[in-house]
Amino acid sequence: MRTMPPELLAVQQAGGGVPVVKVTLSDRLAGLPRLRWQRLYTGVEEDFHHASVCSGDGTLVRMRVSSSGQGYLQIITAPAAGSPFGTWIPIGGLSTVSGVALAAAGSSVLLFLVAPDQRTILASESTDNGHSFGAGVVVVTAPAAVTYLAAGINVAGVVRLFIHDGTNARLWK
Repeated sequence: MRTMPPELLAVQQAGGGVPVVKVTLSDRLAGLPRLRWQRLYTGVEEDFHHASVCSGDGTLVRMRVSSSGQGYLQIITAPAAGSPFGTWIPIGGLSTVSGVALAAAGSSVLLFLVAPDQRTILASESTDNGHSFGAGVVVVTAPAAVTYLAAGINVAGVVRLFIHDGTNARLWK
C-alpha cells in the first residue's frame, strides 16, 4: 500500500483549507485538433467500390463503380453544401469485383481502374487538379483478379500502387 508523502499529509491534516479542483478541457485528440465532420450530401448511389481525393486547389474528385460495372466520375470544384454531388459522369465499363483508387499531390491527380477482365489495371492522369483526365493507359496486368486498389503519390511525384488479388497483396512501383 502506498502512503502519502509527509508534506501532503501535513497539509491534509491542517484543516481549514478550501478544496480546489482544476479541470482542463481540450478539443484535441492525441495532441491534434479534433476534426468536426459535416455532412454535405446524403446520396442515393449504391454502396459499392468508390474512392475520393482533394487536389491541390481543393477540388473534390470522386470515382465509383456500380454493381453492374459502370464507372462514374465526379468533379466538384468547390465542395460545400448545395454542390452538385448527385451529378456523375459515366466513363464506361469496369470490373465488378475490383476497387478503384485515386491519389493526388499538388495539381496532379491519378485515377486507377480495373478493366472488365478483372486483371488489367489502367491509370489516367490529370495535371489540372482533376478538372480533366487523359486517356487511360495500361499500368500492369495482375496475375489474378484484382479485388482492392490503393494508391499514393508524394510531393516528389513518386507513385505507389497497392493491389490485392484475393490472396496476395502486391506493390507496383
